[in-house]
Amino acid sequence: MRLTDGQHRCFGIHHALTSLEKNDKTQQENLFRLQLGVLIYSALPLDLERQAFRDQNLLVHRPSVSLAHYFDQRSPHVQIAKQLIENIAQFQNNVETVENGLGTQNPKLLTLSTLVTAVQFSFPNLKSQDEQTTKTQWLINFWTTTANILPNNPWQQTLISERQTQRQQQITVSAVFFQALGMIAHDLYQENITVEQLNHYLNPLKMLDWNKENRFWLERGVTQIGTTGKPIISNTRTTVKLCYQVLKEQLGLILTSK
Repeated sequence: MRLTDGQHRCFGIHHALTSLEKNDKTQQENLFRLQLGVLIYSALPLDLERQAFRDQNLLVHRPSVSLAHYFDQRSPHVQIAKQLIENIAQFQNNVETVENGLGTQNPKLLTLSTLVTAVQFSFPNLKSQDEQTTKTQWLINFWTTTANILPNNPWQQTLISERQTQRQQQITVSAVFFQALGMIAHDLYQENITVEQLNHYLNPLKMLDWNKENRFWLERGVTQIGTTGKPIISNTRTTVKLCYQVLKEQLGLILTSK
C-alpha cells in the first residue's frame, strides 16, 4: 500500500488522536463529527497511480469555512471569535464549528463563520495582535450585554424543535442579525463607549418587536415574502446593511460602518 500526498490527512489524524488522548470533551464533540476522505488502492500501474493522484487532488472536498476558521491559529479576527465562544455563556457549546450552515436538526445558535464575519465588521482594520486583548475584552462585554438585554433570552441553548421554531419566527437568531450587531459594535467602539456605558446604549434593543411576521421588518427590507407566503431573511450583504440601519436608528447612532 502507498500513501500519496497524504501528509495533511496524516497530520489531521495525529492531531485528532492527540486531542482524544488529552480527553478534551469540547474537541471530542467536534472530532466525532469529522469525516476524513482517503483513497486506497493496491498494485496499480504507474500511469493509473498518477491518474488516481490527479483525481484525488482535483476532486478534493474542501473543508467548510467554519472548520477552516476553527483550525486557524493566525487570523486575529478568528482568535477573537474563539475568545467570544469561550467567555460568553450563551455562546459556549452553542456555535457550529464544523458545518457551514445550520440544518433543521442542528440546535446550535450560529456558525463560527458568521461570528468571525461579525468580528470582522467590528474591527475591519485589525491586521495584527496589537491591542487585541483590549478589543477582545470590550467585545466580550458588548455581546454579553446584548445577550442579556434581548427579550426572552433568545440565545440560550435549546432543543432542536424549539430552535427550529425560533428560526422561523425570530430575527434575533438569524445570521444577518449577528453581522449587523458586529457593525453596531464597530460604531460604539469608534465612539469610545465604555464597558460601563454599554447597557445604557444597547437597552433600546428590548423595545423592538423581533418577530419576522411584524410588517416593520418587511417595510425596511430586512425580511422578504418567500414562496410559501411566509417572511424569510436572505443572508446577503444588502440585508445585513438594512438590518444594521434599523438597529442604528433604534439606538440613536450617527456613525456609519463601511
